[in-house]
Amino acid sequence: SNWLVSFQLSKTPGGSAMNIAGGDALTISDVFIDYLKYKSLGWANRAAGDETTNPGPSFLSEPIIDVAQFQDRLVLSTESSVNFSGVADHSNFFRTTVRDANDADPFSIIPATDDGALIKHTVPYKDKLVVLTANSQHVVSGQGGAFAASTVQILPASRATADLFAEPAAVGDSLFIPYT
Repeated sequence: SNWLVSFQLSKTPGGSAMNIAGGDALTISDVFIDYLKYKSLGWANRAAGDETTNPGPSFLSEPIIDVAQFQDRLVLSTESSVNFSGVADHSNFFRTTVRDANDADPFSIIPATDDGALIKHTVPYKDKLVVLTANSQHVVSGQGGAFAASTVQILPASRATADLFAEPAAVGDSLFIPYT
C-alpha cells in the first residue's frame, strides 16, 4: 500500500508543513505522535484513453527518487522524469481527456542531458522548480507565468558536480547546493 505522511514542523499558527510520499518501504505503523497524521494515499484511475493515448506516470514502474509540491501540484520524480499531478488534484497523474489539452491536467517532463545523468533532487525555489542531477542543474518554469503542459519549459541552468548525498536547501532568497 502507499502512504502519504504529513507533519507540522511547527505547532504555531501559520507554521510550515512538509509532505512525504512513498511506497511499501515507508513504515510508520508504530509511530504515534500528537502532531503526526497519516493516511493511505490512493491514486486516481485513468478516466480517459488507454495505455497508448494516456500512459501511466513513470513512477508506476520506477522508484520515486524525490517528492515536492510546486504550483499546487504534487511532484514525484524518478531517475528519468519529473511527474506533475493535476492542479489541486494530488492523487491524479492521468489526463482527464485525450482529445483536448487541459492546462490543469497532469504531465511529465524529462531533462535533456548529454551525459545521461539521473535525477537526484527536485527543489521548489522562488517561482521555479530546480531539478538536480550529479553534473547539471535545470530550471523548470512556465512561460508567461502560467504553469501547464503547454507552457512548461526546462532549461539547463548550470553544469557543476554537486554532492547529492546532502539535500539542497532553499533558505530565504538563496538556494544552497553542496558541491564537491
